[in-house]
Amino acid sequence: MLINHAIKFFGLKVDPTLTAGSIQRVRPNINFIRLEDFDHRVNNLEHLHYQELARLLFYTGLRVGKGLALKWSEMNFEENLLHVNKTIDIATRKITTTKTEGSVGYVPFPIFIGEMLEHIKKESAEKIYGFNNDMFVFGVVAPYHYSHFRKHFKRVFPELRIHDLRHSYASYLINKGVDIYLVKELMRHDDIKQTTNTHGHLYVERKREAMSVFD
Repeated sequence: MLINHAIKFFGLKVDPTLTAGSIQRVRPNINFIRLEDFDHRVNNLEHLHYQELARLLFYTGLRVGKGLALKWSEMNFEENLLHVNKTIDIATRKITTTKTEGSVGYVPFPIFIGEMLEHIKKESAEKIYGFNNDMFVFGVVAPYHYSHFRKHFKRVFPELRIHDLRHSYASYLINKGVDIYLVKELMRHDDIKQTTNTHGHLYVERKREAMSVFD
């Protein structure tokens, strides 16, 4: 845009960017785990509430920083929603605002995840003196340490990054036929291109089903 502006209004004769050629778009290397495999293996996460944290990330698509930053005041168990408005810097452990406005919003969770969270809350209220809704869901007074959670996570899922749980969430929704625009909203992406460019190739099973029309 800048070069075209210079050509049109300032008499630039040669476009210096032409010699660079076009930049090829490269799809990111996305790794994910299927729901059945995840449900079986996550039971091996036994330290603290790491199993519950991993389940929450898988079944909501939350980034780990947002999951660690959650407080009980941001839970709506009547509507099965949680409110995302902040994250934790995993390097400094400081709570900060989300990177984009699109990241702020309400995130739905399945009923069984709500029951899991209510159990954690009840357990915390019984064990912790002065328990209140301003405490963190995972860590109470201060969030769990990311590095410690990651160490235990990698023991159970050595081939995965924690962020791959978010990709697994999107993969499951897509292969179950959830509309890509709804997936965009659930992932809280700012643009549909972000959703299709990152997760569009996960339509493998849907593509196979499409071929059935020829049989």
